[in-house]
Amino acid sequence: MPGFLKATNEWFRIYKIPAGKPENQFAFNGEAKNKSFALTIIKQANTQWQQLIKGQSKTEGINCDNTTVSGSPGYLEQDVAQKEIENSAQIGNAAPIDAEVDKWYYPKL
Repeated sequence: MPGFLKATNEWFRIYKIPAGKPENQFAFNGEAKNKSFALTIIKQANTQWQQLIKGQSKTEGINCDNTTVSGSPGYLEQDVAQKEIENSAQIGNAAPIDAEVDKWYYPKL
């Protein structure tokens, strides 16, 4: 699809303008990066997540309780996690949604 990447970048750059917000700014002067770059970033993010969930990085203010990474400091057996859920605050009625959230804007191209 020739031009699709450029059109996508353009849309993310200007889509907030009709609501009175400034144009979005992007790293790398708005240039798209290649597959190799993307895979490197994904690998780095996964490594950081692994370190976080295994207690190998700072977790101040971050709850790392989980039921999927056995051996991690925050690992909970399924029955313990279920009890935590049952003892937590009950979900109440949703707050009304402000009409501003439901506005649609169409930029002039």
